[in-house]
Amino acid sequence: MIGLVLRGVYVLLISVEDRVQIEVGALGLIDFGPGMYAYVGSALGSHSSSVEGRLSRHYSDHKKMHWHIDYILKDPKVKFKAAIFSESRKAQECKLVKKICNYEFAFVGPKDFGSSDCSCVSHLIILNLRENTAKRYLWNKFIELGLKPQMWKIKS
Repeated sequence: MIGLVLRGVYVLLISVEDRVQIEVGALGLIDFGPGMYAYVGSALGSHSSSVEGRLSRHYSDHKKMHWHIDYILKDPKVKFKAAIFSESRKAQECKLVKKICNYEFAFVGPKDFGSSDCSCVSHLIILNLRENTAKRYLWNKFIELGLKPQMWKIKS
């Protein structure tokens, strides 16, 4: 059972159904083409900063816009498809971003998206893959880092 103290790294798999322009906080207006996107985040705290806290927040419709990903997830053309996570006591998100981007059908997303606290270009990755293939691909990237991925169950 996941509690509010699980620390680790996660990937949100989202689908943009149709081209959309979204105002993303300080990054300004960003154009998102249709397709699959992976957002990599970390959750190294407890309670609201835990894996469960972060994923529950990302999935919620009722939140204050704070993180770059919040602005995208509120758009009706954007659909939450899956969340994959793994427990880790140390920061793994930058390593996971590099692993995911090391593929001919994965492209770095908008500059500085979700990466204002590190040297990564972006923590949003465009995946030129279908949903099920994207899930398997992301799952395998966790394994390549020696992590034990789990699929987050959406609570309804």
